[in-house]
Amino acid sequence: MPETIEMKKRNLLELKIQKYIKNVLLEHFGLPLNTLYKIEDTIISNYNINHVIQLVHKRYVLRLNVEKQSGLSHQIEYEYKTLEYLADYGIVPKPYLVDNTKRWLPFGFLVQEYLPGKHLDYDEIEGIGEAAAVLATLHRIALPTEKFLIMWDDPLKDSLKEITRMLSGYAERKSRDRELVKAGSKLQKKLEVSADINGKHFKAVSIIHTDVVNDNFIRSPEGIKIIDWEKPRIDDGTYDVCVFLGKPPQIWGASRLMDKGEREYFIHKYCRSGGYEQGEIEEKVRIRQPFVSFRWVLWGAHRTADFDEGMISSELGEFHSINYKRYKQTASVENIERLMEVVI
Repeated sequence: MPETIEMKKRNLLELKIQKYIKNVLLEHFGLPLNTLYKIEDTIISNYNINHVIQLVHKRYVLRLNVEKQSGLSHQIEYEYKTLEYLADYGIVPKPYLVDNTKRWLPFGFLVQEYLPGKHLDYDEIEGIGEAAAVLATLHRIALPTEKFLIMWDDPLKDSLKEITRMLSGYAERKSRDRELVKAGSKLQKKLEVSADINGKHFKAVSIIHTDVVNDNFIRSPEGIKIIDWEKPRIDDGTYDVCVFLGKPPQIWGASRLMDKGEREYFIHKYCRSGGYEQGEIEEKVRIRQPFVSFRWVLWGAHRTADFDEGMISSELGEFHSINYKRYKQTASVENIERLMEVVI
């Protein structure tokens, strides 16, 4: 089979990584220059390429930031600094170094701890409880004194601002789904009313991850940990709860949807682990869920359009080809119609 452009780019990238390992990484870890190493695996995701590297008997992840989901030019440094701040709490992979100079590699990257273990599976109820507990731990960590994290001061109205920006941007795209834009505009109006009425219940008091789909949890031998810290911020912790429980995120990330009992179990464990009043959390989730899930529908719509319009980086093309159907399912008009029925 002839070598594709994508394959050529990947092979060239791997050669550059090998050069970086020999010239920089071995010395960084205090290893002799003749140390044997191996690139064991390459895992392509939505915006990043993760290379699993073995040095002697230890594995590391070299994480290349190909596309900037956050829009920040220093996204990889932002992710590294977040990991650095959270490392002592035992809920994230340990970070070792970051380089955004593009001197050695064409993208900014960081090197972090490799976590052995499986991704969260909804079929294992104890894993759902562990995810709830680790999120409760995250949401109770003291905010950093250095103000490096993005903050949504008015969480519900800031959610609405993001939705408005994403919807208006999608409405201008060549490959837009006109029915989705029409339904989305109706939902946006209902959310404007909800934000005015309910905004006072939400406070920016917690560090949140923002993308807590099941495959961003690793059940490692040292306990469950959260990976892929591209877009953390300071917000109300219910945002993460809404992502975890939301149907559009599950359509995108999981093999099946959680059932009612599993959702209730998650809420119970989250509240018990964090010392939250369950009725209050349940009410806040009911209010915010349509905002968060609509944002996911719009994200799926934009990624569908990115693919249709040839806007995806070639290095990530294979991943998006495989997952195109999931983008379409996430961005369905039916998902918007269901949200219309539950706006408070």
